[in-house]
Amino acid sequence: MAKLADINSSSRQSPPKLSVNKLAEYIYASPLRRKRILEQSKHPKNYITTLYSEVREIMKTYILKGRDITFLEESIEAINNKPVKDHQKKDKENELMALTALKNMDLSFLNECEFAKPKGITPSMSINGVIISVNPDLLVYKKNKSQIGALKLHIIKTNNLSKEAQKSVSVLLNEILLSSMPDSTSSIKPSLCLSVDLFKNSVECCPKSYKTRLENIEAACEEIAAVWDKI
Repeated sequence: MAKLADINSSSRQSPPKLSVNKLAEYIYASPLRRKRILEQSKHPKNYITTLYSEVREIMKTYILKGRDITFLEESIEAINNKPVKDHQKKDKENELMALTALKNMDLSFLNECEFAKPKGITPSMSINGVIISVNPDLLVYKKNKSQIGALKLHIIKTNNLSKEAQKSVSVLLNEILLSSMPDSTSSIKPSLCLSVDLFKNSVECCPKSYKTRLENIEAACEEIAAVWDKI
Protein backbone atom coordinates (compact mmCIF):
# COMPACT_ATOMS: atom_id res chain seq x y z
CA MET A 1 0.00 0.00 0.00
CA ALA A 2 1.33 3.43 -0.91
CA LYS A 3 1.95 5.88 1.87
CA LEU A 4 -0.43 8.72 1.16
CA ALA A 5 -0.26 12.12 2.77
CA ASP A 6 -1.51 15.65 2.49
CA ILE A 7 0.67 18.01 0.45
CA ASN A 8 1.78 19.75 3.65
CA SER A 9 3.53 16.59 4.84
CA SER A 10 6.27 16.88 2.21
CA SER A 11 9.60 18.05 3.62
CA ARG A 12 11.09 18.77 0.21
CA GLN A 13 11.14 22.46 -0.77
CA SER A 14 10.24 21.97 -4.44
CA PRO A 15 8.90 18.45 -4.83
CA PRO A 16 7.86 17.02 -8.20
CA LYS A 17 4.21 17.77 -8.92
CA LEU A 18 1.91 16.26 -11.57
CA SER A 19 -1.81 16.20 -12.13
CA VAL A 20 -3.44 12.83 -11.63
CA ASN A 21 -4.28 12.58 -15.33
CA LYS A 22 -0.69 13.33 -16.37
CA LEU A 23 0.70 10.81 -13.89
CA ALA A 24 -1.66 8.13 -15.20
CA GLU A 25 -0.67 8.91 -18.78
CA TYR A 26 3.02 8.83 -17.79
CA ILE A 27 2.79 5.28 -16.43
CA TYR A 28 1.75 3.85 -19.82
CA ALA A 29 3.56 6.30 -22.13
CA SER A 30 6.57 5.84 -24.40
CA PRO A 31 9.96 7.07 -23.11
CA LEU A 32 9.75 10.21 -25.29
CA ARG A 33 6.23 11.02 -24.16
CA ARG A 34 7.26 10.48 -20.54
CA LYS A 35 10.03 13.04 -20.95
CA ARG A 36 7.62 15.56 -22.42
CA ILE A 37 5.06 15.00 -19.67
CA LEU A 38 7.70 15.80 -17.04
CA GLU A 39 8.92 18.86 -18.96
CA GLN A 40 5.37 20.19 -19.30
CA SER A 41 4.62 19.48 -15.64
CA LYS A 42 7.77 21.17 -14.35
CA HIS A 43 7.59 24.15 -16.74
CA PRO A 44 3.88 24.60 -17.49
CA LYS A 45 2.74 27.25 -19.94
CA ASN A 46 0.08 29.57 -18.59
CA TYR A 47 -2.30 29.16 -21.50
CA ILE A 48 -2.22 25.37 -21.11
CA THR A 49 -3.02 25.47 -17.39
CA THR A 50 -6.00 27.81 -17.96
CA LEU A 51 -7.33 26.07 -21.07
CA TYR A 52 -10.71 24.42 -20.48
CA SER A 53 -11.05 25.95 -16.98
CA GLU A 54 -14.34 27.65 -17.94
CA VAL A 55 -15.53 24.53 -19.76
CA ARG A 56 -14.74 22.34 -16.75
CA GLU A 57 -16.94 24.51 -14.55
CA ILE A 58 -19.76 24.33 -17.11
CA MET A 59 -19.45 20.54 -17.21
CA LYS A 60 -19.57 20.22 -13.44
CA THR A 61 -22.61 22.50 -13.23
CA TYR A 62 -24.32 20.51 -16.01
CA ILE A 63 -23.90 17.29 -14.03
CA LEU A 64 -24.88 18.92 -10.73
CA LYS A 65 -28.06 20.18 -12.41
CA GLY A 66 -29.02 16.63 -13.31
CA ARG A 67 -27.61 16.88 -16.84
CA ASP A 68 -29.78 19.86 -17.74
CA ILE A 69 -29.53 19.87 -21.54
CA THR A 70 -30.98 23.39 -21.80
CA PHE A 71 -28.21 24.74 -19.57
CA LEU A 72 -25.57 22.95 -21.64
CA GLU A 73 -26.96 24.16 -24.97
CA GLU A 74 -27.13 27.74 -23.68
CA SER A 75 -23.52 27.46 -22.48
CA ILE A 76 -22.42 26.16 -25.88
CA GLU A 77 -24.21 29.06 -27.59
CA ALA A 78 -22.63 31.59 -25.21
CA ILE A 79 -19.10 30.32 -25.95
CA ASN A 80 -19.87 30.15 -29.68
CA ASN A 81 -20.94 33.81 -29.62
CA LYS A 82 -18.01 34.95 -27.50
CA PRO A 83 -15.61 37.20 -29.48
CA VAL A 84 -12.00 36.00 -29.43
CA LYS A 85 -8.73 37.07 -30.98
CA ASP A 86 -7.22 35.13 -33.87
CA HIS A 87 -4.79 33.19 -31.66
CA GLN A 88 -7.69 32.09 -29.41
CA LYS A 89 -9.88 30.67 -32.20
CA LYS A 90 -8.43 27.17 -31.94
CA ASP A 91 -8.95 27.11 -28.18
CA LYS A 92 -12.56 28.22 -28.66
CA GLU A 93 -13.07 25.45 -31.21
CA ASN A 94 -11.67 22.87 -28.79
CA GLU A 95 -13.90 24.15 -25.98
CA LEU A 96 -16.97 23.80 -28.19
CA MET A 97 -15.89 20.32 -29.25
CA ALA A 98 -15.46 19.30 -25.59
CA LEU A 99 -18.93 20.52 -24.61
CA THR A 100 -20.47 18.86 -27.68
CA ALA A 101 -18.69 15.62 -26.74
CA LEU A 102 -20.24 15.83 -23.28
CA LYS A 103 -23.66 16.53 -24.79
CA ASN A 104 -23.39 13.41 -26.98
CA MET A 105 -21.96 11.17 -24.27
CA ASP A 106 -24.19 8.47 -22.82
CA LEU A 107 -24.20 9.13 -19.09
CA SER A 108 -27.33 7.13 -18.32
CA PHE A 109 -25.30 4.98 -15.90
CA LEU A 110 -25.31 8.05 -13.62
CA ASN A 111 -29.12 8.17 -13.41
CA GLU A 112 -29.22 6.68 -9.91
CA CYS A 113 -26.42 8.90 -8.61
CA GLU A 114 -26.37 12.22 -6.79
CA PHE A 115 -23.51 14.70 -7.01
CA ALA A 116 -21.89 17.36 -4.86
CA LYS A 117 -18.91 19.66 -4.93
CA PRO A 118 -15.86 18.04 -3.27
CA LYS A 119 -15.82 20.09 -0.08
CA GLY A 120 -13.51 18.79 2.62
CA ILE A 121 -11.55 16.58 0.24
CA THR A 122 -7.77 16.98 0.30
CA PRO A 123 -6.89 18.08 -3.26
CA SER A 124 -3.43 16.49 -3.37
CA MET A 125 -1.51 13.50 -2.07
CA SER A 126 2.16 12.58 -1.85
CA ILE A 127 3.56 9.25 -3.05
CA ASN A 128 7.31 8.59 -2.86
CA GLY A 129 8.13 12.30 -2.87
CA VAL A 130 5.81 13.24 -5.75
CA ILE A 131 2.85 15.55 -5.16
CA ILE A 132 -0.14 14.34 -7.16
CA SER A 133 -2.85 16.91 -7.78
CA VAL A 134 -6.00 14.78 -7.78
CA ASN A 135 -8.67 17.48 -7.32
CA PRO A 136 -11.84 15.43 -7.88
CA ASP A 137 -14.32 17.38 -9.98
CA LEU A 138 -17.37 16.03 -8.16
CA LEU A 139 -18.36 13.65 -5.39
CA VAL A 140 -20.66 10.84 -6.47
CA TYR A 141 -23.31 9.42 -4.10
CA LYS A 142 -25.63 6.45 -4.32
CA LYS A 143 -28.28 4.75 -2.18
CA ASN A 144 -29.29 7.77 -0.08
CA LYS A 145 -25.65 8.85 0.26
CA SER A 146 -24.69 5.62 2.01
CA GLN A 147 -22.12 5.05 -0.77
CA ILE A 148 -19.66 7.63 -2.06
CA GLY A 149 -17.14 7.98 -4.89
CA ALA A 150 -15.57 10.74 -6.97
CA LEU A 151 -15.46 11.79 -10.60
CA LYS A 152 -12.55 13.24 -12.59
CA LEU A 153 -12.90 14.69 -16.09
CA HIS A 154 -10.21 14.44 -18.77
CA ILE A 155 -10.86 17.15 -21.35
CA ILE A 156 -7.68 17.22 -23.45
CA LYS A 157 -8.25 16.48 -27.14
CA THR A 158 -4.75 15.11 -27.77
CA ASN A 159 -3.09 12.36 -25.74
CA ASN A 160 -6.25 10.55 -24.66
CA LEU A 161 -5.92 8.32 -21.64
CA SER A 162 -5.77 4.59 -22.25
CA LYS A 163 -8.24 2.39 -20.38
CA GLU A 164 -5.44 1.31 -18.05
CA ALA A 165 -4.45 4.92 -17.40
CA GLN A 166 -8.07 5.80 -16.62
CA LYS A 167 -8.22 2.95 -14.11
CA SER A 168 -5.11 4.38 -12.42
CA VAL A 169 -6.86 7.76 -12.15
CA SER A 170 -9.84 6.03 -10.55
CA VAL A 171 -7.58 4.20 -8.10
CA LEU A 172 -6.13 7.52 -6.92
CA LEU A 173 -9.61 9.01 -6.61
CA ASN A 174 -10.48 6.09 -4.34
CA GLU A 175 -7.26 6.53 -2.35
CA ILE A 176 -7.74 10.25 -1.79
CA LEU A 177 -11.25 9.64 -0.49
CA LEU A 178 -9.91 7.02 1.91
CA SER A 179 -7.27 9.45 3.19
CA SER A 180 -9.64 12.46 3.33
CA MET A 181 -12.70 10.78 4.85
CA PRO A 182 -11.52 8.25 7.47
CA ASP A 183 -14.59 8.87 9.64
CA SER A 184 -17.19 9.17 6.88
CA THR A 185 -20.58 7.61 7.51
CA SER A 186 -20.72 6.85 3.77
CA SER A 187 -19.02 3.74 2.43
CA ILE A 188 -16.33 4.60 -0.12
CA LYS A 189 -17.22 2.58 -3.21
CA PRO A 190 -14.49 1.88 -5.84
CA SER A 191 -17.15 1.44 -8.54
CA LEU A 192 -18.22 5.07 -7.96
CA CYS A 193 -14.69 6.43 -8.47
CA LEU A 194 -14.82 7.38 -12.14
CA SER A 195 -12.40 8.66 -14.77
CA VAL A 196 -14.29 10.26 -17.66
CA ASP A 197 -12.40 10.96 -20.91
CA LEU A 198 -14.64 13.28 -22.93
CA PHE A 199 -12.95 13.17 -26.31
CA LYS A 200 -12.52 9.39 -26.16
CA ASN A 201 -16.08 8.90 -24.89
CA SER A 202 -14.77 6.53 -22.22
CA VAL A 203 -15.52 5.92 -18.54
CA GLU A 204 -13.50 3.65 -16.26
CA CYS A 205 -14.07 2.92 -12.57
CA CYS A 206 -11.65 1.83 -9.88
CA PRO A 207 -11.15 -1.97 -9.92
CA LYS A 208 -12.11 -3.89 -6.78
CA SER A 209 -8.57 -5.23 -6.52
CA TYR A 210 -5.78 -2.79 -7.34
CA LYS A 211 -2.73 -3.68 -5.25
CA THR A 212 -0.48 -4.26 -8.29
CA ARG A 213 -1.78 -1.11 -9.99
CA LEU A 214 -0.98 0.94 -6.89
CA GLU A 215 2.51 -0.57 -6.78
CA ASN A 216 3.00 0.56 -10.39
CA ILE A 217 1.93 4.07 -9.39
CA GLU A 218 4.41 4.01 -6.52
CA ALA A 219 7.21 2.83 -8.84
CA ALA A 220 6.41 5.58 -11.37
CA CYS A 221 6.52 8.22 -8.62
CA GLU A 222 9.86 6.90 -7.39
CA GLU A 223 11.20 7.13 -10.95
CA ILE A 224 9.88 10.69 -11.38
CA ALA A 225 11.42 11.83 -8.09
CA ALA A 226 14.79 10.43 -9.18
CA VAL A 227 14.92 12.36 -12.46
CA TRP A 228 12.97 15.52 -11.60
CA ASP A 229 15.97 17.72 -10.82
CA LYS A 230 17.46 16.86 -14.22
CA ILE A 231 14.40 18.07 -16.16
